[in-house]
Amino acid sequence: MSLVTISWIITAGSILGAIFNARGNVKGFYIWIVANVGWITYNIYIEEYALAALFGVYTFICIYGIWKWKKDKG
Repeated sequence: MSLVTISWIITAGSILGAIFNARGNVKGFYIWIVANVGWITYNIYIEEYALAALFGVYTFICIYGIWKWKKDKG
């Protein structure tokens, strides 16, 4: 599988996570975590370390979002 194909698959996951969050579904954060891990791996492979770090931060923001969502809901 080419890197271009892989990047499009990860992009689709990122968009899907955004759709879930826009609809008020916490599953969007979980989808984003999976996509972010994909982006981290991809960016390390292509030696784009700053982007890998950015998606690492996004992953921690997702974890915080899940925690906050659960705290506020229940």
